[in-house]
Amino acid sequence: MAVLAIGLVLTFRASNVVNLAHAAMGTYIAYVYYGLRNFNVASTQKGGNLVLPVFGVPGVVHLIDRPTVVTALAIALVVAALVGALVYLLVFRALRNAPPLARLVASLGLFLYLQAVMELRAHDIGAGAATLPLTSLLPNGVVRLGSVVVPTASFVLAGLAVTVAVVLGAVFRYTRFGLSTRAAAESEKGAILIGVSPDRVGLLNWIIASVLAGGAMIFVAGITSQLNPTQSSLLVVPALAAALLAAAAGCTVRDEQATNSGDGRWWAAAPSRPTGGLIGGGAVAPLATPAIDYVDGYETGSRRAMESGLPMLVVFRAAWCRWSGELVQAAVADPRVVRLSRRFICMAVDADRHADACRQFGVQAFPTVIILDATGTERFRSTGSAASVHIATAMSEVLTDQPRPRRIAAGQSGPAR
Repeated sequence: MAVLAIGLVLTFRASNVVNLAHAAMGTYIAYVYYGLRNFNVASTQKGGNLVLPVFGVPGVVHLIDRPTVVTALAIALVVAALVGALVYLLVFRALRNAPPLARLVASLGLFLYLQAVMELRAHDIGAGAATLPLTSLLPNGVVRLGSVVVPTASFVLAGLAVTVAVVLGAVFRYTRFGLSTRAAAESEKGAILIGVSPDRVGLLNWIIASVLAGGAMIFVAGITSQLNPTQSSLLVVPALAAALLAAAAGCTVRDEQATNSGDGRWWAAAPSRPTGGLIGGGAVAPLATPAIDYVDGYETGSRRAMESGLPMLVVFRAAWCRWSGELVQAAVADPRVVRLSRRFICMAVDADRHADACRQFGVQAFPTVIILDATGTERFRSTGSAASVHIATAMSEVLTDQPRPRRIAAGQSGPAR
């Protein structure tokens, strides 16, 4: 169940689909494997028949005579990858922005379709599922734990499940692909902005989930000696229960600093927490009564700066990046930055709503702080965690190099300072 649950979590995070057909897809792959291996070495049977899950075409296609276990397993997993890709591209890709109920109904329809196809195709590969040779790929034998007898295969299967979980956990925590998946799950617009393709991420996750489902059902059918289109497909129910626990314990990209690699791909790395830094350790000061007055967006802020002749402090952030929010909030706790900010036009630029400004300044990571002098020339840039002393120093240097802003006479337009 653990491996099935992992696949359910993958498809949900990649495309927000609770795939009720997940176990049914795995059951079909199990039929593919055992259909290929459906022959008796002592007879003239050839086996090697691939069952097709499509109406209107022949039920089976002969691929190879008497395939070995490795050959049959390789073919089954390749078929699993193709099934996952086709299901995503033909069904769920178009439903990415559909209401949740529509996606749920689509997965239920796929469940019923695969179940019906397997009921009909079972006879084409061996006169019914009950006659398939469900030979286990795992070692036989038992382990006695006191008065309890546990099959050795159960321990091996549990070890495989743990291995899969650890490997995928590392992939989704430390690789660009895994963290791109997490970014797309949190904010599709934000992912597109930093060069992540939600379609590509979704496709790869559906392929992985389908392969996991197929492998799990092949092992389970071999251990239990049962492969039934209805009962096996309903294993999605306990898998959903396990997936709920996994999803509740999952880590989101909001816990990390979003960083673009510069080549259209990105990763997330927990930022350092320097003492006295702008994103320092400890509790973040609330923004109920902000000491720094941030203008929303660069366009509005730059207009005010031109009218007043003041330099600009621009903070680029993203709603799905927690550290971006904490940077804006934590700045109010540093008296040096607060004092100097009164002689700046301070702007908070949200990446999702102001993508043009991000492109204009070439911002590819969040949070990013940019200081511009009164002429609009960039004088300072910092990405990620930045010590407030460095920002305060840069602000002081900009103010030193330019005269005091002109006073706004009564009746003239300009910001009230």
